[in-house]
Order: sequence, then structure tokens, then C-alpha cells
Amino acid sequence: MLPITKLNIVKSRELPPLLHTSVMPAWSIRHRLRSARLVRVERQRGVLLLWVALMLAIVAALAYVGNHAAALAAHEADAARDARVAGYLSEAAAARMRWAGDHSHCALPSPFSDTLAGMGSYAANLQQNAGSPLTVTVRASGTPLDASAATPTGANRNLLRPSVYLHQDPVTTAPLTPFPTQQGDTFISNRNPGQSKRNQSGGNSISVDASANLRALVRFDVSAIPLHASIVSASLNLYRTNANAGSSGIVSVHQLRTGWDFDRVTWRTTDGNTPWQRAGGDFDAINLASTASSVVGPGAGNHRWDLAPDLIDGWVNRASTQPNLGLILVADSSTGWIDFASVSGGGPGATLTISYQGPCP
Repeated sequence: MLPITKLNIVKSRELPPLLHTSVMPAWSIRHRLRSARLVRVERQRGVLLLWVALMLAIVAALAYVGNHAAALAAHEADAARDARVAGYLSEAAAARMRWAGDHSHCALPSPFSDTLAGMGSYAANLQQNAGSPLTVTVRASGTPLDASAATPTGANRNLLRPSVYLHQDPVTTAPLTPFPTQQGDTFISNRNPGQSKRNQSGGNSISVDASANLRALVRFDVSAIPLHASIVSASLNLYRTNANAGSSGIVSVHQLRTGWDFDRVTWRTTDGNTPWQRAGGDFDAINLASTASSVVGPGAGNHRWDLAPDLIDGWVNRASTQPNLGLILVADSSTGWIDFASVSGGGPGATLTISYQGPCP
């Protein structure tokens, strides 16, 4: 055995601890190296697994948020649907109670609570207010059938109508004549430049014709209809005087939007001086008559246009926003010349037949 010299000690100290051959065999050194590599590999694998776990957590979080958002959206959609159904039910309850009030001979109908199949429950009651004519406060409510399942807090809708008029039963029918007498019906013409400036009032007939640009104007006195009346139906009636072959077609009825002077109205002006906003009359584009009743057949005789009750209701109950400025009759392009009897000519003239229920006293 060689003695340990100073040189040997120095050399052994210069070697790395892992490769110190004087104190560690070769197999141990190889084992140490292999273990170090394994540690590095395991560390790398651990880092990779950490990233994988982190990505999975992010994906899971996104999936949770997405599912939660979808569930929340579905819940909100159910709640919105329930709110709409509740609104429909409460409106239906109020309408039913008002109908009962209008058919109870001015007595207060009993409260009710009922169920509409497939929709939900609804209820309503009336409370009489002080004063005359008779008014009531309507309270109505509606609850969807499945509100408890879709919206745990429920979707009940309460509705309050504080000043509702009750109406008499049965219905009253009133035939009205043009307003004022002998000054409520005429026609305007644009057959030629001279006609467009001429007032046509005072003749035996009022005429319509698309090709000749003839339009009839008529205005009625509705003061006989009491304020707060409920309008049930309305019809315009005219007597056709000419029976020319082929002179049938569609004649529509429109609400005029500008006042006019019977003695001075022309195709161009309302009173001989003030021009229409549009030559030929300022009127709503909507045909107030039903499609079937707008067809005027050939031959002399009566013709009736069934009008929307809301038109007369506006004239009677909302005159400040829907004033009674009269009606205009307009022929379509397929319609030939048609004459109707004028009240000015002493004939049957125009009538406006209104069916209504007056307010309870």
C-alpha cells in the first residue's frame, strides 16, 4: 500500500466529489450519474404534468362558465316568457271583467277566479268609484301555469285600471245624417284644370271615378252619441243612382286629416284659398272599411261599408286628438264612374249607422 503523500492529497482534493476515484468506485460514479439524469427527467416530467393539469383546469373553468351562462340564459328566457304570459292573463282577466260589467245592466258583477287551460290562472274584481256616470276600478292578476318551476319567485302580474266606465245594455242603434244638414256631402274633381278649381257642392249626386279623378267627401254629426259610449259597430250607407254597365269596382273609405269648407272645397284647396298638403285631399292611407264591403257592384241600390268602431270612438271620446273632419271615398284604378245620391239633392243621401252602449248613469 502506497503511503499517502502530499501530492496525492492535493490531486484528490482537485477532483470533483462525484468523481473522487480515491474514495468512490467506478460503479458508484455511474450510479450517481444515472440517478442525476433520472432526477432531471422526473423534474421535466413534473413540470409538463403541471402545465397539463393547469390547462385542464382552465378548460374545466371555461366549460363551467359556459354551462352556467347557458343555464342563466335559459332561466332568463323562461322568466321573460312567464312575464309575458302573466301579462296576457291579467289583460284577459280585465277584459273579461269589463265585458261582464257592460252586460250586467249597470250592476257590479261578482269577482271571479279561473284557469285558462295550458296557460295559468287569472282573476279580477271591480270596485265602484264615486260620481256619475258610473266608473269602477278594475283589479286583475295573472299567473303562468309553470311559474313555480321556471321562476321560483313566481311571475304574478297585477293590473290596475282606476277609471273604467260601465255601459248600459242592450245596444242602441243611431242612423246619423251628414253634418251640418245640406252641407255634409260633396265631391271634388280634377277632370281638367277648370274642374280642379271648381266647387261641386249642391248637386244631386256625389261621384267617384279613378280615371276622372273624382272623390266624394262626407261629414257626419256625431253629437247624438253620448260621451264615454262604447262603440259596438259602425257602417256608412250610400244609395247608388247610376247603373252604367261595367262601372263596378272597389271604393275605399279614408279618414280626412284636414278640415274643409263645404261651399268652397276643391281638388286643390280646402276652402278656395288654403291648399291641401296634397292635391285631392289630405287623408290616411288606411282603408277604414272591410275589404269585402269596399266592393261596389253594378246597378242602382244601397251600398254599405262596414267601418272600424275605433274611428267613431275617436270622434266621440278622443276628439282632441282625433277630431271629426269627415271621410273621403276613393275609387281604385279599376273602378268606373259611380254616382251616389247627395243629401243636397233631396235624395236618400248618406247615413252613418252607429251601434253603441251608453255609459251607466
